[in-house]
Amino acid sequence: MPGELTREALGLVVIIKVRCKKCDAETRLSLVDLNYDGLFRCWKCKQPHIFVIENDKIKYFQPLSDEKYGKQLELDL
Repeated sequence: MPGELTREALGLVVIIKVRCKKCDAETRLSLVDLNYDGLFRCWKCKQPHIFVIENDKIKYFQPLSDEKYGKQLELDL
């Protein structure tokens, strides 16, 4: 399922598998914290996404337009 997140616990690091909603490419991200709120850009098609993980559960994962991605980057700075 595109956008589905799964995890494997490896010591203190959590590996999150993210599937791009546009091209279905899988990316693995390592997180030290089980909570994350931020941006993600697919390595293959470059589609920007925003996602929120709380207590090791996905709360939100959606693609963004390039314009919204740029605005979100400005807000994060």
